[in-house]
Amino acid sequence: MTVSADPDVADVASREAVLTVPHNPEFGGHHNGGQIIFGPDGYLWITVGDGQAPQEADVAQDTGDLRGSILRIRVQGAPLTADYTVPLDNPFANGPASSRPEVYMYGLRNPWRIAFDPGPDLIYIADVGENRREKLNVVSRTAAGTNLGWDVLEGTYCRSSDCTTVLDTTVLPVMEYAHDAGAAIIGGYVYAGQRAPCSTGDSSSPTSKDSSGA
Repeated sequence: MTVSADPDVADVASREAVLTVPHNPEFGGHHNGGQIIFGPDGYLWITVGDGQAPQEADVAQDTGDLRGSILRIRVQGAPLTADYTVPLDNPFANGPASSRPEVYMYGLRNPWRIAFDPGPDLIYIADVGENRREKLNVVSRTAAGTNLGWDVLEGTYCRSSDCTTVLDTTVLPVMEYAHDAGAAIIGGYVYAGQRAPCSTGDSSSPTSKDSSGA
């Protein structure tokens, strides 16, 4: 959208859809994600939930599906000459044809928030679990193609009869907690200020949301 005559109000009539991710309304419209944020690389990062698809659908492990993933695209300046382009260093930018080139990381259930730590160039990913674990992943921002485990793993908990294969290719969380300790993880920011130097470089304490809203 472009700005209207009021600099604080967008012109709704100017809206153009850049990217659409269908979610099946049969599953209640849950797990849409997430966050849309420009990263330090200038690209647009988009977190997308799995849509609460049936477990057997395995959409989060399917890189040909945009759901359950973090997407990374380059949006054009106005007026749009194309909806968007895909950065050449996206992991599936050059195939295979069965994968969507927009997918940068995958294996997520419902990533509420991500945060960038520009110092060590990390990305913090708060991902809502199901019945057992809420988790926080911290990975290098440049770790293209990272598999974060869902729905074979819920945090470090194995939900499958055989987790060996996915464990070989999965980055496990740096923190997880069960629901006796809190509800859905939301995430926060990486602090880089001067007033609380002891917190510099750490993520803020994850906030929780009532499970009815997760």
